[in-house]
Amino acid sequence: MTAPTIEAPVTVEDTATPASEFTLTPQGMQDALARVAAIPDDRYIERIKAATRLNQETVRLDKIAQSVRDNAAMSAKIDFGIAPVRVYTDALKCSRSLYSRMCQRANRKSPLKAIVKHTGRKIKAGDKAAILDVAAEYAEAVRVYDEVGKAARSIRDETGRAAMEGEYGVPLSNADFARMCEFSTARASQIRK
Repeated sequence: MTAPTIEAPVTVEDTATPASEFTLTPQGMQDALARVAAIPDDRYIERIKAATRLNQETVRLDKIAQSVRDNAAMSAKIDFGIAPVRVYTDALKCSRSLYSRMCQRANRKSPLKAIVKHTGRKIKAGDKAAILDVAAEYAEAVRVYDEVGKAARSIRDETGRAAMEGEYGVPLSNADFARMCEFSTARASQIRK
């Protein structure tokens, strides 16, 4: 998939909103990414911290979306008797091997209860279209969260690399960059190279 597109122009005044105030939908994450990318160079530390927060949030949401997707795939097979080929080609739009891994990670005892726990949706017995819709929706959410997370990491790494090389004035140390991003100095050193 291509990088997320920015629909509306983003001004510098809009960048003051932290990523945590955005909705947790895939579109909300894309809006958050647009705001992080629009933070000007003179506020590079704020851009690094915002990109780090956005990355952490997308990782958290991605795990939840993967869980719902995996449980929907398993539930479609077990509870609704839908042919696996229909699930992974029509709803999930993925390969057979990925579908198999999803089923292995899913809650085997009660995948439907796990879906209700995370989404709040109650799917009636025999409603095959509803379970396929949930699977498709959360499969797309996983794709979007992956894209936004990669873009946020890219912004964080490029800005951090430039700051450590001194492009914004006084060079940022590896330790300072690592502290801002909450990872090791070894990782900061890898990004610098």
